[in-house]
Formats: sequence, structure tokens, C-alpha cells
Amino acid sequence: MVFQPESPRWLVEHQKYDQAAIVLGRTTGKSSDSPHVLETLDEIKKDFLGQDKLSIIQQVLRFGESRPIALRCFIAPLVAFFQQVCVCVFRKEVSLNK
Repeated sequence: MVFQPESPRWLVEHQKYDQAAIVLGRTTGKSSDSPHVLETLDEIKKDFLGQDKLSIIQQVLRFGESRPIALRCFIAPLVAFFQQVCVCVFRKEVSLNK
């Protein structure tokens, strides 16, 4: 990946509305002052209204409030861990049988 711009949501969260409009315009193939882009930007702004800015620790502690998100965050690392364990056991067995 040569260049990946910041996400429009991140830019809006950090009050960088002009840059968010430019990124949205690039991803949709429209100008940054297009009605569609401005409407999408307003929807993103509304998502952040009334929300407190959480620290990283608070975000990590709160992801468990949603069961589907918690499962997604735990299942992938567990599968990766057991895959590594199985590979290590398999390699040990192969080396012992030689």
C-alpha cells in the first residue's frame, strides 16, 4: 500500500472537516463540495454529537459491552494462537519420528 489517507471518521473526530470532505470526495469520485459528500460529512458529524472522547484504555474496556464485537476481537487471536500451538506440536512430532 503506497498511500492510505486517514479515514473521514477519524478526521471528523479530530475536527478536520475540510480534509474529511476531500477524502470523501476522492473515495466517491466527486468534488469535496458535492452535495452527496457534504451530506455524508454531516451524517458523520451527527454520529459524534453527544459522545465523550474516550481514552485508549476506556475504549478497550468498553469494547466488551457489545457481545458481537467482543467475540470478533477474541476469536481471531484464539484461532491464531491454537494454530501456532498445533504447528509447534506437529513439528516436534515430525522431528522425533526422524
